[in-house]
Amino acid sequence: MSSKTIQRNAMKAKDPIRSTRDRVRTFLTVFERIPKNEAEDTPRDLAQKTGHALGANLIIVGTVWKFKERVGGAMGVESPASVAFAIGLIDVADGRMLWKAAFDKTQRSLSEDIRDARAFFQKEAKWLTANELARYGVNEIFKKFPR
Repeated sequence: MSSKTIQRNAMKAKDPIRSTRDRVRTFLTVFERIPKNEAEDTPRDLAQKTGHALGANLIIVGTVWKFKERVGGAMGVESPASVAFAIGLIDVADGRMLWKAAFDKTQRSLSEDIRDARAFFQKEAKWLTANELARYGVNEIFKKFPR
């Protein structure tokens, strides 16, 4: 391996966003080249085909069915952010769903749900944007990911 390659890999390791962006570009490039039958392919079929093309044993897939932005600001809203999605881990060889979890949340004020006080303060005691709520949801889901 050349010193330039080692240096480039070290830079990517220090910059997780760049590294993630590179992985997403690779995935999208591979996904675009996969033959698809839109009338018959299910999301699981497409995940399997993509996993095979990438040489992966497992692939994570997700589905978003609600992504509603808040109306208002961090200190007060007319309508809160609302996000719902599911994430699953698929075995590329046989298409089995090995693990799945879902997140479905509309942010509520502390006075509406005092039982959720811990989560309210984890979210910095403010009204979140849909992106912030989704990021919180991904973190919560992956706390349950098998190790």
